[in-house]
Amino acid sequence: MVHPAMSMSKNIENVLILGGGDGFAVREVLKYKEVKNITLVDLDGEMTNFFKTNQTMRALNQNSLSNPKVKIINKDAYIWVKENKKIRGHHHRFS
Repeated sequence: MVHPAMSMSKNIENVLILGGGDGFAVREVLKYKEVKNITLVDLDGEMTNFFKTNQTMRALNQNSLSNPKVKIINKDAYIWVKENKKIRGHHHRFS
């Protein structure tokens, strides 16, 4: 799911992932050297914390959630998108 989207995108410097608190999508996105920032928005803070701190889960996601390129926001993705009108350098209106 990650690789087709990454290969079809013109600019992959800043990546937004909605959901994916397990860090597996982040792990795959980090394979692209052009990526400078990843914003992960996931509702469940306990899940992102578990996958960030549990030794077994960190091994599976290659410690992706602790990468300095990754910013984790624990909030409902739908609400977060509505509240953030500036995405990927463009101003958007969400209704």
